[in-house]
Amino acid sequence: MPKLDTYGSQPPIELLRQYQDFRGLYDREKFFWKDIENVIICSACAPPGGGRNPVTARMIRHFGMFSIPSPSDGALKTIFSAILGGFLQDFQPAVRGTAGNAVQVKVIKMPYRYDKKSRFSAKFKILQNSTKSLRF
Repeated sequence: MPKLDTYGSQPPIELLRQYQDFRGLYDREKFFWKDIENVIICSACAPPGGGRNPVTARMIRHFGMFSIPSPSDGALKTIFSAILGGFLQDFQPAVRGTAGNAVQVKVIKMPYRYDKKSRFSAKFKILQNSTKSLRF
């Protein structure tokens, strides 16, 4: 999210909030109100930190909130096995057979590396980088 300004607001978020509140925007060049119809706003965000700023409560009130916990090791193995299996589909059977072991090793090692701060995207990025070396 953009950095907070002097008043604690984020201008791009305030424009979206204005649309959510009033179903339109004010045109400052031609000095008239523009109604906007048939728009759906779907958003996702992560907790503040690491360059992310908190989203204002004035904006969050427009959305239903739910949280998705980190997947279990079994779920990660299933997901990564499917991804890596699809990637290795055109390779020889000997290479395709290594997919299960590669996923097993990566998923076992990753929780210790990231501890409780593990994220699905970080784990996927590590697996993705390790498959880049498999290009024969």
